[in-house]
Amino acid sequence: MLRERHESAHDRIQQTLRQSYRTLRDRLSRIARPPFLAGLLFMSEILTAKDVAAELRCSKAQVYKLMNGSVRNCTVLPHIALGRKRVIRRSSLEAWKLLNEVGGMGSSDGHLPLSSPEKR
Repeated sequence: MLRERHESAHDRIQQTLRQSYRTLRDRLSRIARPPFLAGLLFMSEILTAKDVAAELRCSKAQVYKLMNGSVRNCTVLPHIALGRKRVIRRSSLEAWKLLNEVGGMGSSDGHLPLSSPEKR
């Protein structure tokens, strides 16, 4: 009798957990993601300033300036500060490149381009 109660309680707990998992999975699947970032959200590669400099074909000093926000007409390069060391997620770099691409997803000041008024 005691064993049957224990198994019954165990079954109810498992059923509750399965239902909670399904609910959470359904809610997460409904979160709207920008289509151009959908494939980038799960990339977790960490890059150093040297790696980023090689990819952007610029100097490490320029990468640090981008991280500090001291380059005109570019948004700040997102990074993670680990004490004095700063690293960049691959997904953040890819999104930053799309945002700062001239004529791309965003303008050079980080805002979406406004439509120009039609000439009459």
